[in-house]
Amino acid sequence: MYHTGVLYLGAHLSAAGGVSRAAAAAVACGCQALQLFLRPPGRWQGGTLEAAEIARFRALATAGGLAGRCFAHAPYLLNLASADDTLRQRSLAVLAEELRAADALGLSGVVLHPGSAGDAARGEAILRCRDAIAEALARAGAGSAKLLLEGTAGAGHQLGATPAELATLVPEGAAERIGVCLDTAHLWAAGYHLEGDGWDEVLAELATHWGRVAPDLIHGNDSPVACGSRRDRHAVPGEGQLGEAVFRKILGDPRLEGVPMVLEIPPGARNATVLRALAQLRKWTRTPAPAGPTGCRGRRRGRSGQAGSSSRR
Repeated sequence: MYHTGVLYLGAHLSAAGGVSRAAAAAVACGCQALQLFLRPPGRWQGGTLEAAEIARFRALATAGGLAGRCFAHAPYLLNLASADDTLRQRSLAVLAEELRAADALGLSGVVLHPGSAGDAARGEAILRCRDAIAEALARAGAGSAKLLLEGTAGAGHQLGATPAELATLVPEGAAERIGVCLDTAHLWAAGYHLEGDGWDEVLAELATHWGRVAPDLIHGNDSPVACGSRRDRHAVPGEGQLGEAVFRKILGDPRLEGVPMVLEIPPGARNATVLRALAQLRKWTRTPAPAGPTGCRGRRRGRSGQAGSSSRR
């Protein structure tokens, strides 16, 4: 593992067979950061973390220079904004378990998709989500890992497509226990033109509504869909609509000094695609972004395709 450029680069890797396998794969790939699932993303039930496996993971992360830059991603089934009380209660219970497990492993945070309002009023869904987050944090205990709210693509009735709306989900008195994860593919799908003024707009929102210069974590994904499409699709950096110039720009942004960025792409056989993508990102850190904007221009576009403000919906 070695550090080049502004960000620490890594990937989401498989923990099949035990979380220590993800750490071992990260070290083998030369990752500087790691994200993993602590249970299958489409299942409610999680396994038991044995003490020996926890020790193996911690030892590998420390020896590989990953300590302080390892994160879990919560299962996709969770919806803390749901009007269905059973689903919401089940979701917050699993989130509390994830936060406790992440703490045991020494992870820096658990990434969460906030959830969807469904057919209910958006304001009510925001209140439900905020209350459920507060309850999950209380159940997890004061010593649990940090919760990172991830910005969404805004598909359907998803909450949190802007840093401004994500901030409305933070319970009173919980600011120190909650951070932000921004996904480049989600931002693009939500309508932020990242090669134009969109990236600066995102960080300006972060400063205004979160009081911070940069996010805690970046998901560095390209996207095969159009800017403002509200569709959550990922591609290898440089092989989608965002393109090389966007990633060169982000990789060289001094405001992101020390921020981890992980890829969320199909890894390929023996993680070959991850290895290739990481090598390309490292190469891009050595030269500036080429001139010439492409793709979606200007301010965010809403579901109707009309240009709109990036302030809270």
